[in-house]
Amino acid sequence: MYLDEPIDIWVNSFGGSRSNFIVDLLEQKYKVTNLAHRSKGCHYVRPLDTGVERGIFCYVEDLGVALTSQLNRNFTFNFDKLCDTKMDFSIEKWIEQISKQIRNWSSCEYFPVTMINTDKILQYSKEFRELFGIEVSGFRERKTIERHVLLKPFERQIEEVNIQIASLPDFGTFVP
Repeated sequence: MYLDEPIDIWVNSFGGSRSNFIVDLLEQKYKVTNLAHRSKGCHYVRPLDTGVERGIFCYVEDLGVALTSQLNRNFTFNFDKLCDTKMDFSIEKWIEQISKQIRNWSSCEYFPVTMINTDKILQYSKEFRELFGIEVSGFRERKTIERHVLLKPFERQIEEVNIQIASLPDFGTFVP
């Protein structure tokens, strides 16, 4: 689908990360969305060789808060977008897929991937402008700050992924 309707930049996230804010900014200057991106690519578990110029992986520092944001909006369907094959939903599998996604996007072999901690995007607005030629404006602070009660049994697993997240640059590019 990406080959049928090419885009310039592939924006990906595990959800609950304000990646839609980044997409909206980039759409001012680049082709970022298409049917493939909307149907699965926005949360897909791994990058594919699609001919894009670069990827962007958006994340936040606390996976628990990101999952809560999605659970509060009944967005568990983002789980299906993370999977290569059909998988029965569970929070445990969701977290496992996100862990795989982080590893895959931080080691992409097809195109450079800029990692963006959207919790700190305002601190890196100069770097964003220099890289993409777009001002960061209209940013809103996160509303979700506490974890959903359904995540309580998965605290250990969430913390393991948070350790993975902590190893990512707040704003930096991995080049294959």
